Amino acid sequence: MSNGVLGKMPISPVLQNSITPIHRSSAMTLFIRPIMNSSVEEIFAFKTCCGMRVFDQNLEIQITNQNDHPVYVQSYFDLLDPSGAHRVETLMPHGTQRIASGETIAFYCTMDESRWAKAEKIVFHDTEGEEYPLRLV
Repeated sequence: MSNGVLGKMPISPVLQNSITPIHRSSAMTLFIRPIMNSSVEEIFAFKTCCGMRVFDQNLEIQITNQNDHPVYVQSYFDLLDPSGAHRVETLMPHGTQRIASGETIAFYCTMDESRWAKAEKIVFHDTEGEEYPLRLV
């Protein structure tokens, strides 16, 4: 399976047939792959069997840094749908995350499935003020 990057716009291989490219002037590139209804809840249940419980984490977002230097990504994203922009600040892990060149990290959160179905785009942000949009429709 090919991991698609359309122009400088990272796209999910799962969504690649329905995504319209966004052309950016920035050379910064992150590959963003959202996975709705991933099996992360079962993984967290196993990893935290003796401690903290994490429930209802139905959205996993994998981010791969395709730059030749680290990128520091904020642990929130903006979800854009027909009603406007909605900031999602409940990502785990919380706080600024360092993504080394070539490294992939994952964020997890609870997402309302009907809101996700209406979403048109998600946008991640780094500490330098760069935006990393992913068109979903």
